[in-house]
Amino acid sequence: ASTIKSELVEAPRLREDAQALLDEYRKKKHTAEIKTEAIVANAKREAEQLASETRRSLAEMVERRTKSAEEKIARAEAQAVGEVKAAAVDRALAAAEAILAGRGPATGPALIDASIRDLKGKLN
Repeated sequence: ASTIKSELVEAPRLREDAQALLDEYRKKKHTAEIKTEAIVANAKREAEQLASETRRSLAEMVERRTKSAEEKIARAEAQAVGEVKAAAVDRALAAAEAILAGRGPATGPALIDASIRDLKGKLN
């Protein structure tokens, strides 16, 4: 009977201890949830920042490569124009030599037409 009486006296204290322990674990759980939310939010911010930086870097790289390609095209066009001009000069010189040497057509328009035909053949 004394054992039961002491257990009945101790029961409220044990209940209070259990409740305090439960409250402590609930508080720890709540704190852990807040920290988890902060970690997830921080990770999302960092991921968005990294994605933004990657998009910007990619755009800059594409812009540089596009500019480089356009410059190469412009150089190739300038070289082609130079080659066409050089071929035209060569053909004009040849025509002038032919006139001066007495070879070829004696009239100017016929000589020009022949030179244009020759030039078209050289360019194609």
